Amino acid sequence: MNYKIAFFGVKSWERDIIEKEISKLDTFGVGIFEKEVQDDIELAKKYDVISPFIYSKMEKTLLDKLPNLKMIATRSTGTDHIDVNECSKRKVVVTSVPAYGSNTVAEYAFGCCWQ
Repeated sequence: MNYKIAFFGVKSWERDIIEKEISKLDTFGVGIFEKEVQDDIELAKKYDVISPFIYSKMEKTLLDKLPNLKMIATRSTGTDHIDVNECSKRKVVVTSVPAYGSNTVAEYAFGCCWQ
């Protein structure tokens, strides 16, 4: 089954990477947007899978407006911007990037302590 996928909150440096990776897949209906999900609900309704970053607040009131949503694939480690319990009730799969930034955070912490 093919799903329509949307990336929200995309920064300019991410766009090229996303477009390159998407071109390798057999997909249709991919959207790449700078705006956050809550900034254009009508647009978000058109997609089955949404990939937000931390600034898209995927709370119950927003989820109520996206009845066809099947998956949220956040481009962050944490999911505190997503109502995971509500997603579970709705059978909306939530995924994250568990190792996102782990090396850079460790390097930064070490560098700060070393001074």
